[in-house]
Amino acid sequence: MRAKGFDVHRYYGEINYPTAKAAGLEFGLVRAGGGYIDTGIPFEDDWFWRNKVECPKYLATGYWWYFAPVAKWVEQATMFRDLIKTQTMHIRPVVDVEEFQFPDGTAIPPSTLQARLKVFLDIIYDEFQVYPIIYTRTTLWNPYYGNPTWAK
Repeated sequence: MRAKGFDVHRYYGEINYPTAKAAGLEFGLVRAGGGYIDTGIPFEDDWFWRNKVECPKYLATGYWWYFAPVAKWVEQATMFRDLIKTQTMHIRPVVDVEEFQFPDGTAIPPSTLQARLKVFLDIIYDEFQVYPIIYTRTTLWNPYYGNPTWAK
């Protein structure tokens, strides 16, 4: 069975959740934030505070984080955990994995990417007793993150 939903973040602006539900959407994944490569500082999504209240009123709700492996990955995981641990959550946490390079454009070694992501995942697991869904694509995951045994 497939469910229809969408990711919710600041680029979409204000979402009309009753309209989304009436259109047949069943879930929303609210962006809690991410790590910026250029600053290295974790950030909270501008619309998180509104969406965390409105989305669960109409749709099954989950939360996602944009993972930046060069930007304080422990602090990112801690911030994500702390933002969502008291929220209504119908879908386990999601981590969006798209980054694989240092700021100068060279690839980060797979062992480093794996280690940093695993620390992030373990911090979330320790709070929720489930591992986050990893949202990525095979053209990035396979060549850059490889095939770590913990990701099976």
